[in-house]
Amino acid sequence: MNWRLQFPEATIEHLVRRQSDHNPILLRYCNVVSTRDVRPFRFQAAWCTHADYPTIVKNAWKKDQGNISIALRNVKDESLVFNKETFGNIFHKKREYEARRHGIQRSLEHVDSASLLTLQRKLLQEYENILFQEETHWYQKSREKWVRLGSQNTSFFHAQAIIRRKRNKVHGLTLPSGEWCTDTDILRQEALCFFKGLFCTKDVLIRPPRMMSSTPLNCNQKIRLTTTITKHEVYHALMGMKSYKAPGPDGFQPIFFKMFWEDIGDDIWLFVRDAFEQGYMDPQVTESLMVLIPKVDNPRTFKEFRPISLCNVTCKLVSKVLVNHLRPMLNDIVSPLQSSFIPGRGTIDNAIILQEFIYHMQKSKRKKGDVIYKLDLEKAYDRVD
Repeated sequence: MNWRLQFPEATIEHLVRRQSDHNPILLRYCNVVSTRDVRPFRFQAAWCTHADYPTIVKNAWKKDQGNISIALRNVKDESLVFNKETFGNIFHKKREYEARRHGIQRSLEHVDSASLLTLQRKLLQEYENILFQEETHWYQKSREKWVRLGSQNTSFFHAQAIIRRKRNKVHGLTLPSGEWCTDTDILRQEALCFFKGLFCTKDVLIRPPRMMSSTPLNCNQKIRLTTTITKHEVYHALMGMKSYKAPGPDGFQPIFFKMFWEDIGDDIWLFVRDAFEQGYMDPQVTESLMVLIPKVDNPRTFKEFRPISLCNVTCKLVSKVLVNHLRPMLNDIVSPLQSSFIPGRGTIDNAIILQEFIYHMQKSKRKKGDVIYKLDLEKAYDRVD
């Protein structure tokens, strides 16, 4: 653990052996993989601990009130200025306050001064606030769910953030040709080609329409789906989101919308309502980031990654409100043979049914045999077509 904290970018690479029967090991204590020149914007929850930040958000939002994309961009720009000019670097301020407190304590050893004691108490209060800001910073980065914020777990959150960053970083992969590659430009191109081949198709398949047996919606269900979206529904959907889930391209997590709902709630509600009534959303809101999630520990090929989309919170609110409308009627309109994505059902049910089928086939004494087809799960779950 101490090694990872001290050298978070360290990597180990097994080289090709030459004369010896042992492979040499190359240890790099710093990352040789080039990083992005421009870091994307990420909302920092620690900003909310500053007394001036709510006013900055409120004023920035009012500049273009009614336009979600531009309003969020204004908040982003003002937040960056606030972070640079007012909030500052937490770690630098922590070291500065520790040095000042140390100097005051050394002076109090020689001189008994009431003014120094008052200054020490004031610095102690400010120092406690900085410690909470530091803990909030690492809590947000660690994405831990089972440890509560405010329990003085800064070192734990820091360690988890370092480990998580180390685990998610791609240092090198095996290309389809069998060659090991660490060049980021080549990896980008190969990843693009691999997932294009996985999710895109060149053949246009024209299939005849097929009549599906489904239960029609009744009048009450139709009315429920077409009712006007209320502000309470949008607020309920927002509160149902995890506060520190990974943000989308705009960089704002659900915690931002929860904390400033009183100021921005009306605009968010009108945006969601108009999306349902007009069937249209701003294309900037619907942008998403594609992220590769490793399926196994230490992935070595692109096949061992699962791509996911990181959407903006405003876009997820629309889908979440729709899900909340559909959830009460899913059991009536979805076939009982569908075992995934329905509350109360799970894919493990299929394994139990399969065991029953195999047991029945083994005990069967019929002259005609039985056949079980095994689907290619890669094509079923990893491909669009």
